[in-house]
Amino acid sequence: MVILSIDASSEHLSIAISLNGVIKQRVFKHEKASKILLLEIEKMLMDHDVHKEALNYIVFNKGPGSFTGTRVASSVIQAIALVHNIPVIGLSSMWLMAFHALDIRKFEDFYCIRHAYSRMFYLSHFNNHIKKDSIQVNLIEEKELTFKQNSIIITENDNLVNTFNTNEKIEIINLSENNKFIDAKSMIESLNEADFSNRNFNLHETFPDYADHEI
Repeated sequence: MVILSIDASSEHLSIAISLNGVIKQRVFKHEKASKILLLEIEKMLMDHDVHKEALNYIVFNKGPGSFTGTRVASSVIQAIALVHNIPVIGLSSMWLMAFHALDIRKFEDFYCIRHAYSRMFYLSHFNNHIKKDSIQVNLIEEKELTFKQNSIIITENDNLVNTFNTNEKIEIINLSENNKFIDAKSMIESLNEADFSNRNFNLHETFPDYADHEI
């Protein structure tokens, strides 16, 4: 099976390809997806001697995250997948955070939080039964963020940890400190057999998520 995976939802663009279970990834730090994404996809496929029509699936991070990056990835994927009739698997960035969190520890109840822009944050509430197709994402201003005592907060990096670490009554889990990252490689690793069953190209799977609604 050949899978192409793209994550442009953060400041670091990542592209990965899986060839019969072996995953290769490239990460581009502080590069604009709008300038390099299509070119780097072409390079990735060429370097591994893969033609677009040979792709079995395309996986992409549909957000929420970088508005521009997610939109660019969505547009590029639509063009490739539609022309070559390749099924697309769109994954929520908040679901990916929850997936990694439960790999660290089997939390019963927790929150995932991701920076949106300025003092705005994406927030999702989870229990230990997460589903890819029913993720509620809210866009909340920093001053309105409140958590119950003993809440567990999942973040991606130290910047957010420093923001919320003033409250000693909550536990903050930093994914990066546990070698868990939201990127193209981890999206492939998060998939299971159910994700590949009876799939055809579906335009809805290529739509980005801009938060504050049901995915």
